[in-house]
Amino acid sequence: MTRGDELEAVVMGRVSADLYPNQIEAPLSEVRTFTRYAGGFAANVATGLARLGVS
Repeated sequence: MTRGDELEAVVMGRVSADLYPNQIEAPLSEVRTFTRYAGGFAANVATGLARLGVS
């Protein structure tokens, strides 16, 4: 996107980080590593729009 391009959508809201344990079926006390993913309503909507080609 360059300056002067028009936006098709603007997403507002909270963006957060979701942490998922890498050790499956282990109690939380035994989990040592996590994987981080974008989360929150705004991030989910923005990701979906981008996949549909919306800028």
